[in-house]
Amino acid sequence: MGKVNFTRVEDALTEGIRKMQMSKLWGQAKAAAEAAVLDSQKTPELLVKEDEGDKLKALAKMLVHLQRDLVRIHKWDENVYQKMGTSAEEMKLLVKRKEQLSVQERSKIQRIQAKVIRYAEKYNQSSSQLSDERLIEGEGVAHINKRMNVRKTWLPLK
Repeated sequence: MGKVNFTRVEDALTEGIRKMQMSKLWGQAKAAAEAAVLDSQKTPELLVKEDEGDKLKALAKMLVHLQRDLVRIHKWDENVYQKMGTSAEEMKLLVKRKEQLSVQERSKIQRIQAKVIRYAEKYNQSSSQLSDERLIEGEGVAHINKRMNVRKTWLPLK
């Protein structure tokens, strides 16, 4: 059987992908232009309401992520809620009533989030160093007993 030249197929595929990307970009440009026209037609009162809605959505998302992170860290350290200055029940309550949070509660959430980030970074650094050391020790043992030009699964002849 003769060799098959796939350069034409590859060129056609490349051209098709390029056309798809161009049409996608044109669609995004149209949507952006329409959004710009709609934004220019909005009144300042509507913009303020949308701004507040965006802030609430961002706060709700931050709360959900914070609670998820605390649950994950709780698997490593059972005293994480005490270290962060809160409790699991309090976090669930904050998530439930995320629309009616006071300024003090919002600042407390931000402090807890900063603590969680620092704690997670500290834990990741220490665990990665330990795992690297174990990996290096294991490779050193493997190199000491290495047999040249022999597959690992073959048994030595005695």
